[in-house]
Amino acid sequence: MEKLSTLDALTNIFNRRYFDDIFVNMVNSAKRKKELFNFLMLDVDYFKDYNDVYGHQLGDDVLIRISEVLKKTFFRADDASFRLGGEEFGVIYNTKNESAAIALADRLRLEIFNLKIENKKSKEHKYISVSLGLVSIDSKEIIERNIVYHQADKLLYKAKKDGRNKLKYSTSQLH
Repeated sequence: MEKLSTLDALTNIFNRRYFDDIFVNMVNSAKRKKELFNFLMLDVDYFKDYNDVYGHQLGDDVLIRISEVLKKTFFRADDASFRLGGEEFGVIYNTKNESAAIALADRLRLEIFNLKIENKKSKEHKYISVSLGLVSIDSKEIIERNIVYHQADKLLYKAKKDGRNKLKYSTSQLH
């Protein structure tokens, strides 16, 4: 029963509720290991339009395939992938430095694009793409879940505004 309450039924990755529950534990893990704490948020570009053209079953298939890429990319014990809602996903992961955090996030973006799932409604690309916002924080800092979440969300929407299928990131202190 506990497992059912932590997993998203469609994608079989963690759900938003579990994200809220384990956030502090994930921060503490980064602190113990003296690693950089990273929160990555991603959103499927033009997903509503995709559902309108291809139907909800194929839309669900897209979400499932993206979750499979998430599981393949973020597979370490300290990595956690979440379906936050609708076509929005999140990942918490630790790295030794900023360049590793950025490289992993951008690899995820490319892996999803390289699924080559046709999307006739995309204005920029002919395939399904995602926009990403990444917040990386020194684990010695005080890390508040809501502040981190909203910062990543702002970066994600900046990526959408700047042309989609992009990664925007912040490695500075959160204010």
